[in-house]
Amino acid sequence: MPTELKMNEPLRVLHLSGDGLWVFAETADTNGWVESRDIGYVDAALAEKWMGQAQLVIVRDFTPIHDEGGLVAERAKVGTIFPVAGERGDAYEISVAISSGRNEAREIKAQVPKGAARTLPLEFCRETVALIGNELINKPYGWGEMFQNRDCSALIRDFFLPFAIWLPRGSYNQIHSGRTISLAGLSGSEKEWLLREKGVPFLTMVYLKGHIMLYLGSMNGRPLVLHAIWGVTVRNGEGSASKQVIGKSIVSTLTPGSELRLVNGSLLERADRMLILSARCASTGRSSGSLLTRPGTLAYGGSVAPSGERALPCRPAPRVIQ
Repeated sequence: MPTELKMNEPLRVLHLSGDGLWVFAETADTNGWVESRDIGYVDAALAEKWMGQAQLVIVRDFTPIHDEGGLVAERAKVGTIFPVAGERGDAYEISVAISSGRNEAREIKAQVPKGAARTLPLEFCRETVALIGNELINKPYGWGEMFQNRDCSALIRDFFLPFAIWLPRGSYNQIHSGRTISLAGLSGSEKEWLLREKGVPFLTMVYLKGHIMLYLGSMNGRPLVLHAIWGVTVRNGEGSASKQVIGKSIVSTLTPGSELRLVNGSLLERADRMLILSARCASTGRSSGSLLTRPGTLAYGGSVAPSGERALPCRPAPRVIQ
């Protein structure tokens, strides 16, 4: 699946194409081909410097990043992480990687409004959950993060990133990132009961093949979920199938479109398993280094492998093509 790289997201370069135009790279989420012009190589000194700094995370979607001249240079999405360089009035000063030629990255200072970023990790509480959730709802659907939009797993990943809870890309990978509870073989009412009884609101993922959702709690006895969904397949009066497009992130029950003649059944019928992330919820307080690491990696807001070439995206929203 194609995916988008965030600004400053570390990656590991493994191979170079024969003409030098593409690199095969690995990130914390995926691996694939990236255009060489989209990345810049960093040395160990810069990587270690950034890992030793406090970090900010963007909490307002498409926040303007102002360059040293005060102009809007880029826009950063929720979950983008920057090293803190200082403060200037109503803005934080951050470190950003840009290209210095020959695919090398250099550090510049930029500014982000204080209301759009917070110290990583956020405390997981009512106020911060509402803040991040409201930023991500009603946004256009984008498979593989096409046009800088989000699909179902990108939505879930970006929801948890501000809390320093790392999840991989892809619904299958996300649901298998911990010990799951099977929903297979249960009736719809049994699945809803189990979700209400065992599920932890905002920390429980619900999975069916090809789709993942975040359990929010219940209303009138019905579980509600946040998810990015393209649509539901329905059957028209002539019996042929067509897609009823939703095309955005929504809050719904597990039976959206149940008033229609659904071809594949409801999300509830197809729900296969759930995963509770309570044990992975970041503690409150300031991060020391990165909370986003995996065993054997050196990371700040992503993953830089201990061997191979370290690199950073130096253009907005470069894409990994698998």
